[in-house]
Amino acid sequence: METMIRRDNQEILEQELLPVIHPLYNFAYHLTGNREEAEDLVQETYLRAIKSIGRYQEGSNPKAWLFTILKNYFINEYRRRVNRPQEVDFEQVVETIREDEDGSAQAPQYFTSDIESWEHLLSDEVLEALQKLKEEYRIVLIMADLEDFKYEEIAEMLELPIGTVRSRLHRARLILGEALAGFAHKQGYTNYRSIKH
Repeated sequence: METMIRRDNQEILEQELLPVIHPLYNFAYHLTGNREEAEDLVQETYLRAIKSIGRYQEGSNPKAWLFTILKNYFINEYRRRVNRPQEVDFEQVVETIREDEDGSAQAPQYFTSDIESWEHLLSDEVLEALQKLKEEYRIVLIMADLEDFKYEEIAEMLELPIGTVRSRLHRARLILGEALAGFAHKQGYTNYRSIKH
């Protein structure tokens, strides 16, 4: 019987977890509505992932695993902090676990690219309406419509029945649609279903 040899934690971090940093940042930004807070949330997520990397199952969905860590931290601790503790520089954390042959540290290329370029895809009106959604609706909407998770994946990550996920997503889309109706009309979009013949 063939046994699989687990890669070392460094390889798992670099090959599976770090490539998810961009969608993770997008998710964090949509949750917090603040660029710096989103960066802090992503940093904390990776710190927690590094600490528990031994529990990560190779070949599973790294995006879902990291999103779950981020969501749990956001719901359970991050949003309730009033006095922020001293911040940790995530690049320094990565440097401590990645050193080249001569012993000098180097940060991976993931942090040199522009992780905020996606913001230009959504208008200020849409971002504002998204931020006004109740958190329980906003999280489901982001996961389904912006991050393309399946209902089953969302249900598993949020530990909710799939019917609740569908219901929250439906409600979130209705609320967002109502909030953006005026903006959509100004942009030339028409809801033909609402036109009476």
